[in-house]
Amino acid sequence: MSDYRSYLVENGDLVRITIKAGYENDGASVPRCLWWFLRPDGVDRAACLIHDYLYENRGYLKEGTFSRYSMEDHGWADMDYSASRREADRLFRDMLLTYDVSPLRANLSWLAVRVFGGFYFR
Repeated sequence: MSDYRSYLVENGDLVRITIKAGYENDGASVPRCLWWFLRPDGVDRAACLIHDYLYENRGYLKEGTFSRYSMEDHGWADMDYSASRREADRLFRDMLLTYDVSPLRANLSWLAVRVFGGFYFR
């Protein structure tokens, strides 16, 4: 199993989030009756994986997990990253939209983590 990498644009910068091989999560914590709307094993899994990782680490991504592309240096710069619960949830929604999840599904999924996620942000 290899590391998982996801690329996205945040505040106009290209960023890379790397989750090390071996990290286990349950995908989206979605009741089975709602799988028609958001499957825990679908294209949304990447957003769920990073969201879960952020929640388990109270929004903190250590150096080597978060990288920002430097246009000046033409390379990746590893750095620490800290996100509030609100920022982690926004990133989740932005990633869903990046993966072509409909705005309706992305926003309803975001609303669900805003309403119920507070119990899990350790």
